[in-house]
Amino acid sequence: MKGIGETIERLLARISIAEERATACPPWPWRVWEEDDEVVMAADDIQVTEAYALSGQQTRAVARHIAANDPGAALTAIAVDRLIIRLYQQAPSPELLEAVLAVAGKYET
Repeated sequence: MKGIGETIERLLARISIAEERATACPPWPWRVWEEDDEVVMAADDIQVTEAYALSGQQTRAVARHIAANDPGAALTAIAVDRLIIRLYQQAPSPELLEAVLAVAGKYET
């Protein structure tokens, strides 16, 4: 596929930016604070954020979602995305191309 090399180069650059952002965040794992289930705390007990939503139940769900998607989770996903790209580069196939394009969709700005 013509142009896939350029697409992969741009994608790897975007992935590197995402990695830089994740590693610049407060230490992980993040967790919902036991004293206030709408507050997300970093591993060093510093508040990361306070969740907001339309209802208390939604707010608590947002806090749990943020905590579950901490920088450690982001870095794991980045490693998997790079592996998919590397596998495609080593042995291109329609299935791996589809996977690379799915990865690219995650990093569109």
